[in-house]
Amino acid sequence: MNKSYAAGIQIIDGLTFPSWRVFWALSFTYASFMALLLQKAVLPLFPEMHAGHGLLMNDAIVFHNMAVDIAQRIHTVGWSEWRIYPQGASANVGLLSALYALLGPDPAWFIPFNAAAHATGALLIYRIGARLVEGDIGKLGGLLAAICFLVFPSALQWYGQNHKDAFAIVGLLLVLDAWLAMHDEQFRIRFRNVLGILMAALLGAALLGLVRPYYVLVMVLGFSASFVLASIVRSKLSVIAVRFVFIALLVIVAAVFMRQGTAVGVYGESLGSDQGALNVGAYSTEKFLWTPSEQIPAILDKSLHRGSELRWHFVQHGRFVGAGSEVDGDRLPDTAWAAIAYLPRALVVGLFAPFPNTWGERVTLPRLIGAMETAFWYLVCLGAAVTVVRHRSRKLLAGAVFCAVLITILAYIHPNVGTLYRQRFGLWHFFMLIGFMGWVSLLSGHLTGGVLSRPTSTNTPVLSEQRFPAALPADRFAGSGAVVMLITLTCYLGFFARDLLLTGQVGLGADLDAFFAAAMIPMFFVSCLAIPLGDAMVLPFVAAQHHAAVERARLLRGTLGLALWLLVGATCFVWVSAPWLVTWVLRTATAEGQVKAVSLLRWFAPIIALSAWTVVGNAALNSLGKPRVSAKAQLAVPVVTLLALVMAPRELILAAGIGGMLLGTLVNAAIVSLHLRIHGLVLLPAIAPFAATAEVRAVYWPLVAAAVLPAALIPMNYAFASSVGAGTVAAWAFASKIVVLFSGLSSVGATAVVLPQMAKAFILRAGDKQQRQDANRLIAAGIWCGGVLMLGGVFFAEPLVAALLGKQLSVSQITVLADIVKIGLMQIPVVIVGALANKLAIAAGRTSRVLYSAMLGFTGNILANLMLVPTLGVMGVAVGALVGAILSVAAVLAGTYRQIGLSPREMMIAAAGWLAWVAICVALVSTSVAALVCALITLCVVARWQWGVLQSAKVTPEFV
Repeated sequence: MNKSYAAGIQIIDGLTFPSWRVFWALSFTYASFMALLLQKAVLPLFPEMHAGHGLLMNDAIVFHNMAVDIAQRIHTVGWSEWRIYPQGASANVGLLSALYALLGPDPAWFIPFNAAAHATGALLIYRIGARLVEGDIGKLGGLLAAICFLVFPSALQWYGQNHKDAFAIVGLLLVLDAWLAMHDEQFRIRFRNVLGILMAALLGAALLGLVRPYYVLVMVLGFSASFVLASIVRSKLSVIAVRFVFIALLVIVAAVFMRQGTAVGVYGESLGSDQGALNVGAYSTEKFLWTPSEQIPAILDKSLHRGSELRWHFVQHGRFVGAGSEVDGDRLPDTAWAAIAYLPRALVVGLFAPFPNTWGERVTLPRLIGAMETAFWYLVCLGAAVTVVRHRSRKLLAGAVFCAVLITILAYIHPNVGTLYRQRFGLWHFFMLIGFMGWVSLLSGHLTGGVLSRPTSTNTPVLSEQRFPAALPADRFAGSGAVVMLITLTCYLGFFARDLLLTGQVGLGADLDAFFAAAMIPMFFVSCLAIPLGDAMVLPFVAAQHHAAVERARLLRGTLGLALWLLVGATCFVWVSAPWLVTWVLRTATAEGQVKAVSLLRWFAPIIALSAWTVVGNAALNSLGKPRVSAKAQLAVPVVTLLALVMAPRELILAAGIGGMLLGTLVNAAIVSLHLRIHGLVLLPAIAPFAATAEVRAVYWPLVAAAVLPAALIPMNYAFASSVGAGTVAAWAFASKIVVLFSGLSSVGATAVVLPQMAKAFILRAGDKQQRQDANRLIAAGIWCGGVLMLGGVFFAEPLVAALLGKQLSVSQITVLADIVKIGLMQIPVVIVGALANKLAIAAGRTSRVLYSAMLGFTGNILANLMLVPTLGVMGVAVGALVGAILSVAAVLAGTYRQIGLSPREMMIAAAGWLAWVAICVALVSTSVAALVCALITLCVVARWQWGVLQSAKVTPEFV
């Protein structure tokens, strides 16, 4: 780890975790994509939120109009009209007006600047994690918190608009990171180090001052409190002096920016003065009255006076505009003592608002997203206690005091949760980081025998028998898996946005039924023919790495040739049989609807053949230890598809969706081919593939048989749904997307990361006890992570459906869709465990067990549909899918438990854990307090059992 701040931000040089360049590039790409998607695709679907130009109905449209007016004056008069602080506004308006003058009045021009700031903020969270706690615990905790910072949807309200919050947040984090650097135990006063720290701090303060000039002084107050408390911990006097110089420089910067108009509006001409009083006459006739306290120093009394006046101002303004997210609006301290007494409550509000009792009030999409993120924060923050106990340090104290002071001041001044949420975001994620590090420390210490705490060697050959670790490389799983999941999540969000765009354009009806049927049938053949071939290639390809490179190239080309023989044939079959296939799937559709579906299906059929290059190429990259590369290549498909949908006229929207998928798959294949060529592999098919693929085919055919049955369930479930009535196919497809999201994420993670690593383990260390125990821990983690996701999804299912589709559906339709989603969400722990168990069974050579489990799941699903659909309608399809998933996972675990390290007792405990989570969800839906208490007690008992099992299962690695 590089301790020199001047040496750059990169702190992780190994291959396990992404370097800072890679992480920043991924973050910037994600933020740019999501911001563009919000402006051009999502907001137009919600006219009640859309103010035009891809902007929300808040300050974003005000900033836009101001910038347009300035740009017009620049064109008329000249650049003398431009100001960095135009008309008392902040610098984001000045930058926006310059962009409009140069490039035209489109808010999309501002996206790269906001995306860069948001990506840098995520990178700094990543860096701070490694700075707070040495080793992989800090790295992994920082990575998880950085991903949350990056992907939380609420952040789109500022980095997806033309707001200033992204710059303010990154400015705060830059200064905080510099401050923590001076509290490092190894910090040495050297000119280069100190200069680098001070320059970073000044850059952060300047960014903050440009967009919020008044905020720099608040930051200085936080650092002053941190300086006083952190200095109590023993430090060298020279280091304390450097920290004092640090704060003194920030005071100078604060003095400079406080002279700007927006700062004067908050503080007056000087701190605590009565000049520059707030003008609230437009929405209130009342006046704020303050009673001075003689026992309090005058400067403190005046500061509290100003803060209380600002609080009163924002309460009045929020009520005038109907903000609706007020907290403690009746608490308006009018003396210094009353203000001081409210500060602890302000900290609680700042950290934990919005509170659960408000999550169901006035359901809108932004409020719902904030509630879901806060619920997740409640879970994560429990780990903070572990961090404090195990990893307490001066750095942790200094950072926590700084962030707590600022959050307290913000919560005191801003009683509106919407405003508070934006301004606390970066500080809030510092505490999120502390919680994540606690969970990582707890789990790594008790479940992996300390794997995460040990340093990893980046020079060890991956497949060296002498140096191959006996334990699963948990840090590699965590680092690579987290990044792969992030990229895959972006892909799924892109496809979800595709469905939203199509739903908004054509509605839930026969046209959308035709599109989903046309897309589903080719993906059936991809799922049952192409994807098993990628899994089957992993074991022989990994084993071929011991031999000459020509053997590996021969295997790759032979597998691609075999894939083309199969998939081109499937493409021709779909083209010829399209009328019969559509008639079977859309039995109740009109003749016109079936004709349209046949046309769309024939256009979409070539994607079956194109998937040969993507599936085989991705399997090769994953086996080479490059899962991030293959995941990034797949981003081309949703990106190209969304661009096609945005640019296409309404009458061609369905054709554009299919054309975008085909073109995106071609781009995906080209990227994969290019990266394989770098490794000396050419992605071209062999003319005679059968001689080179004997080992692949031996594994492939059982996997095909196992894949056909689950894939066949998709059109069958569509057929059962369509038998209920018109529009039910689209309803079932939309409601099942959330389950597909989590099952797809878990399957991709298992395929890209778990399968190649376990294949190496079974090849080199077949039967090793530690490997099987690590697989056991993966199953347990799947149950508990899936349970948390299931609980959150069930709790927010109905508000989510109402927020997304409330204007298009009736109340009864919303209820039906929400119930389908709730039942589907009960599959999440099951499908996560199923994806892991299937890949582990493949790695152990037990492909026949995967086939048997698929047969049982298929039979159970069909029988449940036959019994339930006539009486429950589309709800019966959801219950049938749940029954099939349970039977399939139970079968594969029962058939392979010895190979993957589960005893019958452990399987029973895992099943009990899932049932306990289901019981909690049912209790919440039924609003029965007694049932909820019983379910929670049961879950605690099961947790204690499983914790004891996993601790007793720890073994000492034989080889290190």
